[in-house]
Amino acid sequence: VISSNDSKSKVAVPKRKFKIDDVIGQTKAKNKRRIITKYLEDPDKFKGWAPKKILFYGVPGTGKTMLAQALASELDVPIRMIKATSLIGDHVGDGANQIHDLYEQARQIKPCVIFIDEIDAIALERKYQSLRGDVTEIVNALLTEMGGIDDNESVITICATNNPNMLDYAFRSRFEEEIEFTLPNSDERRQIFRNYMKTLPVDCRFNLEATVEKTKKFSGRDIKEKVLKVALHKAIIEDHDYISDADIDYAISQCKKEIRSPADTMFT
Repeated sequence: VISSNDSKSKVAVPKRKFKIDDVIGQTKAKNKRRIITKYLEDPDKFKGWAPKKILFYGVPGTGKTMLAQALASELDVPIRMIKATSLIGDHVGDGANQIHDLYEQARQIKPCVIFIDEIDAIALERKYQSLRGDVTEIVNALLTEMGGIDDNESVITICATNNPNMLDYAFRSRFEEEIEFTLPNSDERRQIFRNYMKTLPVDCRFNLEATVEKTKKFSGRDIKEKVLKVALHKAIIEDHDYISDADIDYAISQCKKEIRSPADTMFT
């Protein structure tokens, strides 16, 4: 991350490199990435037919950020990442300046991928604006940059949201394509479990098939953070060198308590 004294301090350069295979499922998004790949390899060939503005949407933990990082890694091009929430500054114009700085950076190092997460934090439909304060100048700056007044050839903008229906129509209409990220099916959950099980510091002695069945409607992040990590910690606390079915069941039961909690009505 750039120095905190710089106006670009909230723009992150991811250190970990993901591969496309790290994202389980999400076939439509992976297919779209092939078009992006071909464009960034030969921008002059595509000209005005290039994929430039794409919206990723879907429930949290389904791989939106990971796929953006994997795309940049696959092509060995820079990716600049920022959370839209960080654009809401203490002074009028702070966020707009960050947007302009972000795109100026990208133009200097293109080809480049810009990934803006939690875009609904600023690009809310007008009736929701009062919930987050006046962010009009930030949205206008982003629309200006995405509109390509400056030379944005070989600069791809990917925005991500969990709540596409809350986005302002004028902003949402700028995207050439919206790609939904869905929760994993049983085969995909099985693969996610197997991938994570390879890296666990203890043995796994639980019934995988039964666990896959018990984790319907769980995202990949849920499987890692709310099931395997909780089960692992329980096993370690009890001085076991393996994760058992009891550990898994305990972790899943904790998830269900979260679902019922009035303070957390959305299971993510």
